[in-house]
Formats: sequence, C-alpha cells, structure tokens
Amino acid sequence: MFSFSTKFLILPAVFAMATSALAGDRQAVLIANRSYDTLRDVRDASDALNLSQDLRRAGFEVTAFSNLDGEEMRRALGRIEEALGDGSEILVFVSGQISSSDGASWLMATDAGLPSALMPGDSALSVNALAQAMSDTGASSVLLIGEAEGVFDAPQGVTVFTGPTDDLASLARAGLLDEGRSLVSIAATVPSGVSASGYLPSVRSFLVSGAGAEPSILPGGLTEADIETLLFEKAVRASTEAALEEFLDRYPTGVNAAKAQTLLTNLTKTPTDLARDVEVALSLSRTERRVIQS
Repeated sequence: MFSFSTKFLILPAVFAMATSALAGDRQAVLIANRSYDTLRDVRDASDALNLSQDLRRAGFEVTAFSNLDGEEMRRALGRIEEALGDGSEILVFVSGQISSSDGASWLMATDAGLPSALMPGDSALSVNALAQAMSDTGASSVLLIGEAEGVFDAPQGVTVFTGPTDDLASLARAGLLDEGRSLVSIAATVPSGVSASGYLPSVRSFLVSGAGAEPSILPGGLTEADIETLLFEKAVRASTEAALEEFLDRYPTGVNAAKAQTLLTNLTKTPTDLARDVEVALSLSRTERRVIQS
C-alpha cells in the first residue's frame, strides 16, 4: 500500500443503486488485482478469489474478477451494480494496490502508472463510492479491503474490515460466514493487523440464521434492537410455536432469546409437566404433596 497527497480523479460514478434490496439473494463480489504493469505486484491478492467456494457453500452467488485493467474495470461495473442490486446480504472483497489520500481510497487497475507520474483517473476504482453503493442498497453489507492499512471511513450501515488479504479471507471463513454470529463479536477477535470499522452492532449478525430468512433492512430511525423488540412482541402476541421459533431463528443470541425460549418450552409442555411445575412453584413438602394426591 502507498499513500500520497495528490487528489485523484474518481472512476466515473455509475453506482446509482436502488434504495432497498428487493431480492432475497446472497451476493458476493470479489476483485483481486495481483499482477501490475508498472506498480509492485500484490502476490496475496489472489487469496480473495480463494474464498469463492466457501461463499458458494454459504449460499452466495459469486461474481469474481481478476487482474482488471482500466478498461476491464469499467466493463465490470455493470455486473457489480447488478450484483449489489440483487442482494439482501452482500459481501464485497477488493484486494490489490490500494491508494489512499485524504480519507479516500482507490483500488488501482493493473495498468495504472506510478502516482508521481500519472493521476489514476479511469485507472482506479473508488472504494469509497463502492462502499456508498453498498450502503444505498439497504442490505446487510460487509466490505473487505485487502492490503489496506488503518481504519476506513465507512458510510452508514456498512461493516468494513481492512488488512492483509489472507487474514481477511480467514476472518470471513471463521466468522462472517457463521450464521447468527454478531458482528461486534467478530470484530473483537480480528487478528493483529486487521482493523474493523463502520457498522458493528452487538445484536446483529452479517448472515441471519435459517434458510430463507428475511434480510435485516433497517427503516429510517429504527435500530436493529428496536426491530428485535417489535418482532419479539409480535411473537408473544401470536403465542404459537411457529412464531416463537421464527423469532429465535432470526435472533438466536438476541436480548429476548432466553424469554422466547422459555415461552416456547412452556407451549410444548404436557399437562403432566404443567402440573409438576405448579407443584414445584408451591414449594410443598412431601407430606403436603401426598395429602393433595390423596
């Protein structure tokens, strides 16, 4: 990674995204630029592509690009837009020569020249614009920036991890792809050299538990904790096994999970179980129980 003060031109903005993710698909976009014409090669960038099979096993549709020059990068933008617009859960992993200046970052195309000799212009992808496009979808979104250093200034609703590409790939396999695991718990266990920033709630996971679960799209003004409370109250009012099980599938470790599990257990108790519970609650002695039974 290299840094410099020159303000670069940003790749033409073609990231006008829908305001919500309507489809229920899991989408992943992987971009790995390893071999450069002028700049130093990034040997580990291909580790991003090695995540493809793990993502597919987790139910993702994977769109992968390797060694994009400026023209190829422009042609790839349409497919990237399509993938982002189709996702309810989105993971984007970019790796290669990452240029940073004044809080902005770019993934350099493989034909980009040295920064002292050429401004990137159309030979760089704005990582900030990419992150904003992910935010605009309203989907559950994680951005991994390989070979980048420091904390990335993430837009609202996007979780960002930066660091060595191989460490980020391991983080995805052993954390992000675990359904129901909270983002803050993943961030707390990142290896040295990896930074976490952006949206890191304690009660929300990247991937919700249960096949076909609804995406975690947050309406304006609501937090994930608010939504969990509302759904818990709805499940309590329904007072059915199906409603409580659906709630627990979505929030297996939520603040209301223990209460929901207790309610579900009570619903499935037999008359004998209920009578035993009443007896225990009364704290009767053995003699008193015999009298009642008689």
